[in-house]
Amino acid sequence: MDIFQDLDKFVKKYNIFKLTYSFRQDGIEKGVPLAEIMYFSVYKKTINLVTINGTYTFRGYLGDVEKEIPEALFCRCHKSFIVNINYVKMFKYNEFLMSDGNTIPVGRNYREKVKQCQITMELL
Repeated sequence: MDIFQDLDKFVKKYNIFKLTYSFRQDGIEKGVPLAEIMYFSVYKKTINLVTINGTYTFRGYLGDVEKEIPEALFCRCHKSFIVNINYVKMFKYNEFLMSDGNTIPVGRNYREKVKQCQITMELL
């Protein structure tokens, strides 16, 4: 096993130096800076990636997205939503108020995780 090959695979997979999220939309590889992503939502395997500049749509699973983005920056708060904690204006018991005015629900099964995200946000 070559450590340099493993490191190269890691860097390519997580875009650690570019800090982008990569996806395929209509067969074209695209990338969005993580700092511009407000949240991800999913409905029937269609993911909406909502950014400060617009929305991208692609097919996939939110669980796969969750594995590819940094846990310190994003919080899975619902089976259909992952939010960038930097764009959360207010944490409530059952929802997030986002900086763009949208509200994102907090699922019953995700409340403990949301508490951890809120603590992380306060530490940043």
